[in-house]
Amino acid sequence: MSNNYHGIRLSNCSNNTLTVNTASNNDRGISFEMGSSNTLTGNTASSNKSFGIIVSYSSNNTLTGNTANSNGSFGIAVAKYSNDNTLTGNTTSNNNCGISVLKGSSDNEIYNNNFINNATQAYVDGGSGNVFNLAAPIGGNYWSNWTSPDTSPTDGFVDEPYVFDGGQDNLPWVVQDGWVILTPQEAIEQLIDDVAGLNLQQGIDNSLDAKLDAAFKALDDVNANNDVAAINALQAFINAVEAQRGKKISDVDADALIATVNDIIAMLSSP
Repeated sequence: MSNNYHGIRLSNCSNNTLTVNTASNNDRGISFEMGSSNTLTGNTASSNKSFGIIVSYSSNNTLTGNTANSNGSFGIAVAKYSNDNTLTGNTTSNNNCGISVLKGSSDNEIYNNNFINNATQAYVDGGSGNVFNLAAPIGGNYWSNWTSPDTSPTDGFVDEPYVFDGGQDNLPWVVQDGWVILTPQEAIEQLIDDVAGLNLQQGIDNSLDAKLDAAFKALDDVNANNDVAAINALQAFINAVEAQRGKKISDVDADALIATVNDIIAMLSSP
């Protein structure tokens, strides 16, 4: 839907699901008013003049997996006494403000969302009890302007809270979608991409890839005994990285690669 004041407007409704819609080039993309116990999932609101997605006078709703990008004012707004809503798995990017909680809205849980390159990432005005993180391992959100350091210990969370006007995230994630739990195979595939991104000399790149490929192939076999072979291949990868530390691989990159491999080994070693 496009070129309207409201692209999509829901009012006075409950126990409904709004799924996989697109609203662009309106004043307000998706407007949800005076509703409760509804679910908004997998929707996209882009290039709207003011709000991408706005929830007002609405409580006990769930917004998950929605995308709001390049909207003039707010990507997602929780406004006008909207309470006890849960926002997870959403991505807001390149908006004037990624998310706002406004006008007496209270007790909303906003965690495991991606806030990417918004002029203002988040803003809270009034209300109380709004939280931007749960306890680890669930954690908070990913903020593209707050991704390091992660040293004490290396746990996937930035060491210091992300503080913004009216609130803070005490457990900001280091990487986008950091809360997504990968299988060991998926983690190895991602690690192969990470190695490729280092633009190493071909011989070094091929050597590291061969060890990761051996681990992946061992895991691709349903025989659980092959987990030992996969772990051995991953240990060989660690040794190869250490051999290049400070030479062709920087200390920072080496630490990141080895931390990821140790996480995979921990998954494979757990009962």
